[in-house]
Amino acid sequence: MHILVVGLSHRTAPVGLRERVDFHGRVEAALRSLAARGSTYEAVVLSTCNRAEVYAASDDIAAARADLAAFMSDFHAVERNELAPAVEPAQEPRIDRRQVARQSIETAEVTEQIRHRAHDARHHD
Repeated sequence: MHILVVGLSHRTAPVGLRERVDFHGRVEAALRSLAARGSTYEAVVLSTCNRAEVYAASDDIAAARADLAAFMSDFHAVERNELAPAVEPAQEPRIDRRQVARQSIETAEVTEQIRHRAHDARHHD
């Protein structure tokens, strides 16, 4: 069994595309749809303002990679050729403490930028 991740992030996709590939409020439907496809044993959907990812377990990693990319396109009704350049290559995730720290810092930086912009917008009217 292999575990892999397929998705896009703020590094690979513009805001407009990330908004279209948002699982917010649709996670249960996404998980049902993934289960019906049959290419994975289990799946987890992660969706934030910065990323949309599917983590999945499968014996056939090549088939699962292709199917998860197709799922992202089909589920969100985004053309595959539009989505493909933004989707990060499917890979087996590994825990890298440096990567976790970087992602945490990036999320904190984006949150701080949003907070400052909201503050400025409220006080410049």
